Amino acid sequence: MKFPFILAIVSLLVSCGPTENTANEAVESRVEPIATTELGSDISAAEPDAMKVLPVEQAETDATTDEADPAEVQTSTQNSGRLEDSEEFAKTKASNPTSGGAEAENEIDTGVSAITQQESDAIQTEIANAQDVEIQAEADMSQRATEAWGQLLSSAVSESGKVNYTRILEERNTLDQFLAATSGGPPSGSLAARAYWINQYNAYTIKLIIDNWPVRSIKDLQDGNPWDVQWITIGEQTLSLNQIEFEQLRPGEEDVRIHFAVNCAAASCPPLHNELFTADNTNSKLESLAVSFVNNPRYNVVDKTPWQLSSIFDWYGEDFRDVEFFIMDKVRGELDAPGEIEFLEYDWSLND
Repeated sequence: MKFPFILAIVSLLVSCGPTENTANEAVESRVEPIATTELGSDISAAEPDAMKVLPVEQAETDATTDEADPAEVQTSTQNSGRLEDSEEFAKTKASNPTSGGAEAENEIDTGVSAITQQESDAIQTEIANAQDVEIQAEADMSQRATEAWGQLLSSAVSESGKVNYTRILEERNTLDQFLAATSGGPPSGSLAARAYWINQYNAYTIKLIIDNWPVRSIKDLQDGNPWDVQWITIGEQTLSLNQIEFEQLRPGEEDVRIHFAVNCAAASCPPLHNELFTADNTNSKLESLAVSFVNNPRYNVVDKTPWQLSSIFDWYGEDFRDVEFFIMDKVRGELDAPGEIEFLEYDWSLND
């Protein structure tokens, strides 16, 4: 039983022997040429063991260098291709700025510009709306101040033109607020502007009196000539009462009826009207005031000869041109020829 088993072991050893020798021969055949080539004749004189060890290490290094990993070779090729693609893209972009990223940048710039324009338009709209609100607020304030002054004027001035200065002094804020609210200047339109300047003249005359209250006569102020003193600020101008009358109300196409609308705070002056002038009522009020003044015997006596007329017709005779014609045009009823015209003495006492 033992003999066959021994034979099997011997056969196995015999079959393994040639394979190992073949492998050793293959290694030696690879090492020797490398040793001869790389190290020259010095290696052939070296110890046998050293000659075998050193070439094996060099062989392993060569194997690592020469036999590259296929995956690494493929990656290197791809990277090289990408580099070439990048260079080509750069050349294309340089020759055609509108292509690729430039188009995207232009689209972004256009979008930003559109947003910026929309924001600018929105800001401008907000500013315009704020200005409209401010203008409307100022208009509303002016309207309220004007209405308040109109109400005080109606209650403090009688139908005959007598002025209760004490009453106005007690409510002087109403007058001051009216003057402040209307200090910007006249509105557009000839009738509206005329109404504005008449109201300003009369209001500032009243202010002159109450600012110096108590007063017996307006001629007691400013050395007897308060009409030439510049103290009234309207818009960017500083004006006198005479400048309002002569430069704003009387230049150009003169309307002599203005003389019966502006009041100088004197007893002989045409009575102060107790209502404010507006664009709608100015023409009719000027006419009614002129007719009323001509036919009032306190100021003019025309029902007998010679006529006795207010000194206004003497001082401003050139404005009226033909005083006789003007009187006959405004008088009620029949009127005889005036004959010689006399002018009444002017009463400068306060119209209170």
